[in-house]
Amino acid sequence: MLYWCEGAKYPGTNRIEFVCSDENMQVVFIKLMRKAFYGELVENKFRVMLQLHTTHNVNKSVDYWSHILDIPISQFVKPHITVKKGTRYRHVYNGTASVY
Repeated sequence: MLYWCEGAKYPGTNRIEFVCSDENMQVVFIKLMRKAFYGELVENKFRVMLQLHTTHNVNKSVDYWSHILDIPISQFVKPHITVKKGTRYRHVYNGTASVY
């Protein structure tokens, strides 16, 4: 159900992607993937791309998500940095992670 709401499967590829800014949902998704495909899942194929704002510290954000998801930093791709628009500010926003 999580994948149905926040996931994607692109035509012409053999990968699935889960995109969400909620750390707890990301952790649940990864745990379910690891449990459902135990023994079949190749951990070093996971990739993570972060979408961050210019106000984020990239290194701290990558370290944070790496620790939360239990995925090595070497499997992170270059983050997408966006310029913050408007005046709305969420104090507890650690960016959006795309796990594929």
